[in-house]
Amino acid sequence: PVWIAGILVSVIIGQVFVVPIWFQDPSVVRTVQPLMPELIQPLFVDWDVDGFIIRWPRVHGLLVSLFGAAAGAGSVWAVRVIGGYVLKQEAMGQGDVILMGMIGSVIGWQPVLSVFIFAPVLGVAFSVFNWLARGDKQIAYGPFLSAATIMLLLTWKTTWPFAKRFFDMGPLFIVMGLFMLVLLFASLQLVQIAKRLLGIELYDFEEESDWPPADQLMYLSQEVPDEQTGQWPIEQWSGIRAGQGLSREHSWRNDD
Repeated sequence: PVWIAGILVSVIIGQVFVVPIWFQDPSVVRTVQPLMPELIQPLFVDWDVDGFIIRWPRVHGLLVSLFGAAAGAGSVWAVRVIGGYVLKQEAMGQGDVILMGMIGSVIGWQPVLSVFIFAPVLGVAFSVFNWLARGDKQIAYGPFLSAATIMLLLTWKTTWPFAKRFFDMGPLFIVMGLFMLVLLFASLQLVQIAKRLLGIELYDFEEESDWPPADQLMYLSQEVPDEQTGQWPIEQWSGIRAGQGLSREHSWRNDD
């Protein structure tokens, strides 16, 4: 619902956005264009969206919201998939994917990626404290995504000029983002190799402390395998034993 609300408000009003859908520093783009592979060099041009924003404000608002939702959800989903594949455990929850998609649909793709980069700083600081104080290695990441969003908006005048330098690189920023995902995969693999060399257990699978209902029923059924054990024989409909899987055993015991 928040996704839809953010998209509808952006379309109806057309001027609800933190930053435009695209901006770049032309000097940076011209500098890096000759260094890029020929296949992607045509992307490194001077993209001017000012005229598009003035002429089609509602379409621009729609694109800001859609790209923000895609960037927010996609970034967390990529980490979730890569981390789950390498670590064999849940790196990011599905709720985090939905939450970042909702945030991105409201503030746009550049700010939501800034949140994605800033949130781990808060998360790591708390996780270290939580591990030292309680010995718990896992934390809920959603609150830190929300806190990073609020802190970014409240400190916008001081934090955004720093983040803007990266987005000024234009298409190069997208190339760097893809490279960082590859680097994430490689770094996690190196961590696993280092743990294997040091004799550290690679996968921390926690055993369930409580019995699930199926195990409880199995235990109770084995405690009293025959409902007439230690009792006088009673008449009972044979369908009850058949439903419990005891019909054949009862016939064998009683020579039926």
